[in-house]
Amino acid sequence: MPAFHQPRSLRPDLDRLWQRLGRPAAAAIAASAAGLIFIEVIVLIVWGADTGSSTSPGSALRVGADLWLVAHGTTLHLSDGEIALRPLGLALFPLIAALSAAHRHASLVPWPTARTAGPPGPAGASVAGASVAGASAAGRAASAAGAGPRLWRRVVVDIVEVVTAQTLFVVLVALLVRSGPVRAGLGSAALGTVVVALPAATIGALAGRHRLRAAWRRLPGSLRIALRCGVSGFAALIAAAAFGVALVIAATLPEVAGTERDLDVGVLGGVGLAVAQIAIIPNVVLWALAYALGPGFHVGSGLVRADAVHVVNAPDLPVLASLPPSALPRVGWPLLVLVPLVAGLVCALMAHRATAGRRSRERLATVGLAGLVCGLLCGLACQESLGQVGAAGQYGPAAAWACGLLAGGEIAAVGLVLLGGIDLAVRRAERPFLPTDAEPSFWRRRLAPVVRSRPAPWTSRRPD
Repeated sequence: MPAFHQPRSLRPDLDRLWQRLGRPAAAAIAASAAGLIFIEVIVLIVWGADTGSSTSPGSALRVGADLWLVAHGTTLHLSDGEIALRPLGLALFPLIAALSAAHRHASLVPWPTARTAGPPGPAGASVAGASVAGASAAGRAASAAGAGPRLWRRVVVDIVEVVTAQTLFVVLVALLVRSGPVRAGLGSAALGTVVVALPAATIGALAGRHRLRAAWRRLPGSLRIALRCGVSGFAALIAAAAFGVALVIAATLPEVAGTERDLDVGVLGGVGLAVAQIAIIPNVVLWALAYALGPGFHVGSGLVRADAVHVVNAPDLPVLASLPPSALPRVGWPLLVLVPLVAGLVCALMAHRATAGRRSRERLATVGLAGLVCGLLCGLACQESLGQVGAAGQYGPAAAWACGLLAGGEIAAVGLVLLGGIDLAVRRAERPFLPTDAEPSFWRRRLAPVVRSRPAPWTSRRPD
């Protein structure tokens, strides 16, 4: 039979299609579905513990799907308002799903390497064979030089495939639960998933390709130092705010326990209530950070700030029973100043160690850039913790942009003062002693009282 009449096998094409589209989609959907199943199990446990509930299992499953969609940043439209608050504790599910799916897909798909030449000839090769070997070696070098852009394009393709598959799966679930009384916004579902999954998939793809360190080293050295210092300052802010929240909850533990007893949810219902509070605790920490920075945070139609507290109809969540009942006395205001002060100290010390031996101008510029990074992270985090629940109003920082501006400015100011003082002290210590240093300073000479000498009596020089 002639060659053109032989049937062509479709198996290589199907394998190539599975490698390109099927595997990343399956990895992203499996990771996302694991988080959905976990939330559904928790909701079913709480539903089964409530013996007096008249809701059906389908309604309980719909509630679990709505919680999973809220974790992805989906806005739920109700008859009397909307739910647009993302519990940052539940946001770990889409983050882990995108990270694991991208890492698994990137580690299984091989790099597109250049074709290598054949085996070398015998030792007694001719001059023509040597020239051919030299040409093939030059071709391999050129192929290796051009393989770099292809490798990074492969990383971008991995990221796009995982994020697209995860976003389509979230939109599909939102369409399935859209027929009930709670309608999920498709645009918010897609946008919220992309915002959360894109950075996680980027890190996962780079780590799966073993290019995370190489991508980090491609950045300029001053930018790497500023990023490290800014992230460290932001972590110090979060740690200080979390410590303050822990102290406040410990001080108001009787009120929190009393609110939980009034709800009377039982043992398994208490487990579900504890899970809900754990999911909202990262939001509360960021609200406390906004309280320490000055703008404060909204609780429904009320406002909690250091100089004014106005809370009306707070939700029956035990952790919210630890809200301050009145304004903070002025004696306690210096405690709030310690939060950016400690973060600025951490940022300045890291910058001092990382930029040792450089010029003072470069060190101060690094601290300023680190403050900008910290302020940007703080503003984005406060914005993510902000949302609306029902028709009661907003929950979260009063002004996320103001929180970022204050955090970045205060940390940069503390770092500039501290690092500038260190540089000035080192410069004064290294300067040799000069004889003019023993003389009074310019301002001391100017401020010293002027001692006017009396004019000598006039005497005539004419001889007698």
